[in-house]
Amino acid sequence: MRDGLLRKHAWPLAAAGVALVLLLPRLASLLELGFVADDFAHLVEDRPQPWYFAQDHLYRPLRNATFRVLPALFGLEPEPYRFLVMAGFLTCLVLLFVFVRLQGVGLAGALSACVFAALHPRNQRVLYWFAAAQDIVVACAVLASLIGWSLFRQRASRAGYVLALVSFGVGLGFKEPAIVLPALLVIVDVHRLGADWRAVRTARFWRPYLGLLPVLGLYAAFLLLYPEGRLRQAEGGTSIYGVSTLLQSLLALVRTLFNLVLPFARPLALRDVTAPQLACAVLVLAAVVLLAVWTRTRRAWGAAAAWVLVASVPTSVFARTNNGDQYLFLPMLGIAFGLAWSFDALFHSRTWVRAVGCAVLMLQAFFGARYLARAQEEWRVAGELVQRTLQSARALPAPETLSTLVVVDLPHMNGRAPVLNNGLKGALMSVGFPPSLSLEVNHQRPGMDPAQEALVQGLLACPAEPVGPAPRRTFVWAHGALLERTGACADRWVQEDEQRRALAWVRS
Repeated sequence: MRDGLLRKHAWPLAAAGVALVLLLPRLASLLELGFVADDFAHLVEDRPQPWYFAQDHLYRPLRNATFRVLPALFGLEPEPYRFLVMAGFLTCLVLLFVFVRLQGVGLAGALSACVFAALHPRNQRVLYWFAAAQDIVVACAVLASLIGWSLFRQRASRAGYVLALVSFGVGLGFKEPAIVLPALLVIVDVHRLGADWRAVRTARFWRPYLGLLPVLGLYAAFLLLYPEGRLRQAEGGTSIYGVSTLLQSLLALVRTLFNLVLPFARPLALRDVTAPQLACAVLVLAAVVLLAVWTRTRRAWGAAAAWVLVASVPTSVFARTNNGDQYLFLPMLGIAFGLAWSFDALFHSRTWVRAVGCAVLMLQAFFGARYLARAQEEWRVAGELVQRTLQSARALPAPETLSTLVVVDLPHMNGRAPVLNNGLKGALMSVGFPPSLSLEVNHQRPGMDPAQEALVQGLLACPAEPVGPAPRRTFVWAHGALLERTGACADRWVQEDEQRRALAWVRS
């Protein structure tokens, strides 16, 4: 029997085997990475605050509580956190497999969906940036809820219904985009009904959805009672979060779709899309339509398209200025759902198409692994830059006496990886600086900025005056080292630049 199963599914098993061989080194490479940016903000800087609070003022109580517990358990060594990411990612793949199988997809299609999701190029942020791993938790919660709901619909399982509700609550507690789960449940239910879709007109179809209301009510209560929440913040500021206009939201949604259709490109803004990329996107969409028609899976792809659109809406409306790959993770699972049905049909044919399907999956896995390897190198270098900066900060005398630190030319990004675009205060607190520390930060500017170059060179030309304990110190970041230039000369350069280029400075 086992030999027959292997022969029947030889092609998808071969593709899955290749994907596993390529995935394991990518997961192992997580152990080479250090913390960057938001990692320090959440794990260190937010620690003295109430358990539900985060400095981004977002409504994520379970995430914030988790960020309090983890440092108490593991300290600030990155390795345990990386193992958590590995476990979460593999759990997500298992849940995806179980979910598509429950929808009626065969083994071949379920394996194909997992191959596609495992080495999707845009997974780089959820894998390599610990702060973004919350999107893995949300995806796991959404898939677990869909599994529980499917068990309830198909087998009248009360345990499945409870699993769906609890998982919904967990997802909402970690990140707001989980709010789309009720819509995803409707999409999956309508797809399951098929020709009997008119059942949606009956009260019996909608009655189980009432169980979602208490979960939504608890979350709404937190939104209303959270005193430091984003909705209670004053307008203005530099936050990337906030409600966008209809046009802005539509443009952000189109940008998300472009990035999903062109996964092997670097993160694209609409203004960056070239004519060849536009043509490539059209060809990819045409290929998907052809695949859906050829394999007679148009209904499944309709559900997949609805999944992608629904899952992309929250970030398009509330975080349109942040073009982060982590926002593609949940929508990407919708594409995996459509591919599961199409590849299941391909692998059930008795023609050369099975070999082509296997080759396509292997190629996607190979190039996805290569993309992730290149991204991992950028994240590794970013982590090393942070560690060198902290080593330099440790050498500073009497850090506890500082009240204000001025840092010039601090690295913002290293390719796709944030370095210290934020989180500097938390990073400094981790090596002994006081929580009351105020920062005036000037980040490196992209390209050749004459004003930035003049500022840096002017500060480096200032004498390194000997100083004792001083409340305000000025440093220039250079190749991971903090070069002190505290004194009247540096103060003059900083004050003049802050007046001329106020937007080049961030105070916290």
